[in-house]
Amino acid sequence: MTEIATLLAYFGKFATAYPSDNVPTDAEYPYITVEPRLAFFGDGDVPIQLNLWARTDSDAAVNKIVRAIGEDIGYGGMPRPCDGGWLWIKRGTPLVVPVTVPDDEAIKRRLINVSVEFMTY
Repeated sequence: MTEIATLLAYFGKFATAYPSDNVPTDAEYPYITVEPRLAFFGDGDVPIQLNLWARTDSDAAVNKIVRAIGEDIGYGGMPRPCDGGWLWIKRGTPLVVPVTVPDDEAIKRRLINVSVEFMTY
């Protein structure tokens, strides 16, 4: 699985995940967008931003997903195999930032910061 496909599969277990530049117009909430970035072994941690989008009147639903992501990644990170090696997904700082969606108050958005060490060749 490619590096981008690996990231989408990992975050897709929390909500459907799409590359940020390829979200279907009929995407169902909640969903996650992932900023696709690539690097190689020795490049160090690469910051990657996710956006969690949900249509709900309650912050509890989106906060539950964010908490699940943070807990799953854990303090030591989450290694994931991919073509040519491994990705080491780590929590970013801050992990989450609430973002207001001015056009629709029912849409809750959370900016989620992670870093990924590409241990690939």
